[in-house]
Amino acid sequence: MDWDFWKRWLDTAKKRGFLYNVTLLTGGTAVGQGLFILLSPLLSRLYSPEAFGVFGVFVSTTGLLVSVATLRYELAIPLPSREEDARALAWAGALGAGLFSLLLFAMALWVGPRYLHLFNIHLAKAEQEDWFLLALPFGVGVFSLYQVLVYLLIRSKRYHALAGSKVASGGVTVLTQLGVGIGRFGGGGLIVGWILGRLAAVGVCIKAVGLSENAANPSPQAFFPEVKRLFRQMRRFARFPLLTMPAGLMNATAVELPLLMSASLFGPQITGWFTFARRVVYGPMSLLGRSVSQVYIGALSEAIKRRDRSALRLFDRLSRRLFLLAVVPFSLLALIAPWLFRWVFGSAWYASGLLVQYLAPAYLLHFVVVPLSQTLNLLERQDWQMGWDLTRLLLIAGVFLWADKLAWDFKHTFAVYSLISTLMYLAFYILMRKALIHRVAPPEKKEKDS
Repeated sequence: MDWDFWKRWLDTAKKRGFLYNVTLLTGGTAVGQGLFILLSPLLSRLYSPEAFGVFGVFVSTTGLLVSVATLRYELAIPLPSREEDARALAWAGALGAGLFSLLLFAMALWVGPRYLHLFNIHLAKAEQEDWFLLALPFGVGVFSLYQVLVYLLIRSKRYHALAGSKVASGGVTVLTQLGVGIGRFGGGGLIVGWILGRLAAVGVCIKAVGLSENAANPSPQAFFPEVKRLFRQMRRFARFPLLTMPAGLMNATAVELPLLMSASLFGPQITGWFTFARRVVYGPMSLLGRSVSQVYIGALSEAIKRRDRSALRLFDRLSRRLFLLAVVPFSLLALIAPWLFRWVFGSAWYASGLLVQYLAPAYLLHFVVVPLSQTLNLLERQDWQMGWDLTRLLLIAGVFLWADKLAWDFKHTFAVYSLISTLMYLAFYILMRKALIHRVAPPEKKEKDS
């Protein structure tokens, strides 16, 4: 055993540096998601693949809408030097999320289920559409507010509160889903648990932000931004709604499109298999990745302000460690996932393991690249980010359109989708590193190039 490695790890943790914060957040995520992993064999027997299919459509639609609800102003919160400006950006994102949720609720009342068809959502039962319509605005509003609060906590480096929010979200979600599942409420039970989990996370974050604000600014006037400041910061960071928001929408569409398209191409059972595969592997992996990303955003923001090579060193060191951490587990999943799923979750979920087997290469690179994915936004290269997002969206949409045209089965479709995703993540990594190199190039090199 490499005792020197573990000694360095503990020494770094004691200093509460980057590695400590990553360990703290991933630990909180692991606790929240670990409960789900432990109880998944029960959930897989309480809920049918069709129920997970409805739940997957709800979560995918919510993720799609959240990408535009806040106008992406939350991503700019770590950037201003003044706390008042950062708080104004948080209010801009929260107000945008509230108005967007009200708009969705109004559409649910006035338009009805027809607007779901815009997202290729066709639920089997009328009663499913009714509660789906009512749950969607609330889910979007709660999750959008959580995103804003997360970036406020990142800015203030309150990683303990962030870790607590992840434990609360994971624990409340799975325990509610388990309790409601005993009553056999179908996909609605999964959706209720998901919303309550995000609501619990919001509560933890609001408490942490409130304590921080009261300590620094005891007056209510200091908490609410001036209207002039609010609009000034919205103009200053206008590139985020104008460029980052469309890029985020394309990114979210590319992520959620496979599930939404599989619902219409292959039916609710295969959609349920895919949803369960994502929930067991992709979901915890994405949450761990976001935990690392939340610390990385804070560290990279400071490194970018210094305009030295520390930003590039941070990028290289983190990507290397993520790859070494993930390569062995995902290689094993590529070999044994179908049989592992059948043994742990029951024979009805063998196909979920098969999908994990096909998607393992893409999931591996996703684990490495996604924690770094805000690099281009923090470098204010939203044009590069938008170009990559658009290319990936067109290629993934092309896979499923060809699958429909050529009548591919789900195995062939997801194998090609995995290949395209893997290649695009490689391209994204190269693009981010090139942008960092360009930013931190030595002055004499810039003069020579000009």
